[in-house]
Amino acid sequence: MNKKRGHPKMRRIITLKTAAITILLVFQISLILKYLDEFLVIHWKDEATEMRRSKDLVVPNIVHFIRFGNATLTFIDAVCILAALKNQKPSELLIHSDQKEFDGGKYWRVVIEHPSARGVVKVKYLPQPEDIYGQPFSKPWGLYHKSDVERLRILMKYGGIYCDNDLYIVSSLNRFRYFEMTLGWEEGGGISDQVIIARKEARFLKVWLESYIDYRSGSWFYNGGDLPTMLLKKRLYLVHREKNWLAEYKTTIKLIYYHNDQTNVEMPLRHTSSNSPLVTTSYQPVGYSHVPSFIQRD
Repeated sequence: MNKKRGHPKMRRIITLKTAAITILLVFQISLILKYLDEFLVIHWKDEATEMRRSKDLVVPNIVHFIRFGNATLTFIDAVCILAALKNQKPSELLIHSDQKEFDGGKYWRVVIEHPSARGVVKVKYLPQPEDIYGQPFSKPWGLYHKSDVERLRILMKYGGIYCDNDLYIVSSLNRFRYFEMTLGWEEGGGISDQVIIARKEARFLKVWLESYIDYRSGSWFYNGGDLPTMLLKKRLYLVHREKNWLAEYKTTIKLIYYHNDQTNVEMPLRHTSSNSPLVTTSYQPVGYSHVPSFIQRD
């Protein structure tokens, strides 16, 4: 039995109309999703302007330091490691070094012989990366940029708390371990990478590392601070923003000298080589008037 079939030209017209409608629908859906995403970023406060706090601790209590080039610890390095042990009480404190036979000198021996270091302080061999996405590292800033990259990779592998070698932890950072990722980010300024607190699955770690496709070897802080700040401004919910206590800020003097009288907030960190509210310009952390008793300068 013969079946009636439409005219070939008519079938082609119907097919073209169907294809056109399909393309139009896909385009419209993509626009809707785009504007919906922008709407959520702008208007949905819980997701767009802040990271939600978990009910449970999500960041492991592991402290990380990186030592590239020179393994020998200075007095300041030792004080900062011991401060992390004393005040953060990590389950592990990992020293990531490119030295296969790590010997940190006399201050290293002070560290590893301290009771709080036993079974906690460990050295992990970490060779220096040669390039990032096929791009060689800067000659003047090479070691620093390599450390910037490797701190992200370390956190993506282990999770935990990355600290610069001259960062003195004054009080526990556990309050930040309830967030997927925490960064120091001053109001009106950019982020700081001298301390990064993150679970290994933190979404922004991957985004930050992949942003090194646009690596600028001639810039000291473009990839370590400027670019990630630009990326985060559109996705504020990807990190917990700590505006006062985790970086070097212009409000340092006020926070240091008026801290006890005008605020009721503990300073969790201090830096031993900068003007920062959580960090200091001398060897003395906030609240201490002398060198900690567990280590003395020879």
